[in-house]
Amino acid sequence: MENPEPQRTALLLGNGNYAQYLCDNLHKKGIATHLIALFRKGEWSITATPDYQLDLSQVGALFQYLREKNIQSAFVGGDFTLAQAMTRGRWSWHLDPVSVELAAKLLDVPELLKNVRSHLDAAGVRLLFAPEYLPELRLSNDIIHDSNILTRASKLTGLVEKARAILAKGSMPFVTQCVAFDDDELIAKEGPRGTDRMLKKLAGTPKKADALRVVIKLCPRDYEYRIDAPLIGDRTMTHAATGKVDVFIFDEKKGVVFRPDEVASICRAHRIALMRAGSL
Repeated sequence: MENPEPQRTALLLGNGNYAQYLCDNLHKKGIATHLIALFRKGEWSITATPDYQLDLSQVGALFQYLREKNIQSAFVGGDFTLAQAMTRGRWSWHLDPVSVELAAKLLDVPELLKNVRSHLDAAGVRLLFAPEYLPELRLSNDIIHDSNILTRASKLTGLVEKARAILAKGSMPFVTQCVAFDDDELIAKEGPRGTDRMLKKLAGTPKKADALRVVIKLCPRDYEYRIDAPLIGDRTMTHAATGKVDVFIFDEKKGVVFRPDEVASICRAHRIALMRAGSL
């Protein structure tokens, strides 16, 4: 895919290893960006110095900055995205009008993200999705250590449809992207602390010897994945192994796989089948 215009692209980042990866590798691809930190001062862990530090109570200033710099496109990523910022109560008492408007959407995160996107649209900024420029972040092939898994393809397809129905109902005020089954029985849903916490809890959930434990992580329908994409990495799969997961099904089109080589190694070592939802 053709790179966006260098002087007209922003990189909106929270903290964390994935944010650092985006910062480093987009630049290696020749995509120069205005680096915008979505953190309060003193909490920035990325090695690069941001061009602009965003106070989370003054979100309106972000859109003004994008206009002033004539930014035309933006990537969003990291452990602290706009969605998370607004659902974790990290506010001062002095909210600007845009922050007040967005805060009114806290009990409907999908609507909140649509609102953020509408402000970006109004500022003339097009949202970009990192895996379209860094293809190594996509799950391009299934990792299957046991061909017997394929004999259960119809069963797994049914579980994917069941998961989609569950995710469509939502879980306010956060968004559920991940669920777990033992055979046909729903045993866990992702909560506000994310997928890793759900997987950790699976370690203490009894499992029958012949049960197939399946975790499914998908992007809910009509969800703004370019702001808050489903993401798995080596830490996710380590927790999946501890949680006695047999099959992990992932959204390969709207999801991000961070450190894919490490992910594949963990799957093979612990005999976890990692499968694309679209391949079933």
